[in-house]
Amino acid sequence: TVEWKTYFSDKRLETKNHEGTTIQYEVADHNYDGIKDLYTIIGNGTPNPIVSGLDSWSCKEDQEGVWNISIRTKVGDQRLEWQGTVRQRIRN
Repeated sequence: TVEWKTYFSDKRLETKNHEGTTIQYEVADHNYDGIKDLYTIIGNGTPNPIVSGLDSWSCKEDQEGVWNISIRTKVGDQRLEWQGTVRQRIRN
């Protein structure tokens, strides 16, 4: 399953991979440059940036087990948009 969890004042999207390891996704400004980035946190590890200069992102379950994800970033004058669909493989 995928669900939002609150850690202190941060919201993280949490799921588990096929091995049962917890994976979290977080939007934050860990490098304190005033720009939010998208991070992944595996297990109890350190946040690792996967998208810098995050402008907006969305993760919605449109059908049971089918998630539509969109990410928009902006760095200077450059902009990037990405959209993808992910099908959940395992159910609890």
